Amino acid sequence: MADCDRSQVETVSGGNPELEPDKSEAFSAGAKASLGFLTVSADWFRIEISEAPGRLSEQTLVDLEAQGRPL
Repeated sequence: MADCDRSQVETVSGGNPELEPDKSEAFSAGAKASLGFLTVSADWFRIEISEAPGRLSEQTLVDLEAQGRPL
């Protein structure tokens, strides 16, 4: 048998205590009607998320760098 590399790697990770949770609001409504063997149902929902960190596209990052603005 060949010797295997059995080195251990210590990994430390943690969160950012400065971050706040995202805020979200949800509203939903539904209805159901039964007519003999036929059942009809409808649902509507709306979800809003605010104060969430945004994601920048690669092109936006290149544009910010080209303008000399901090990332």
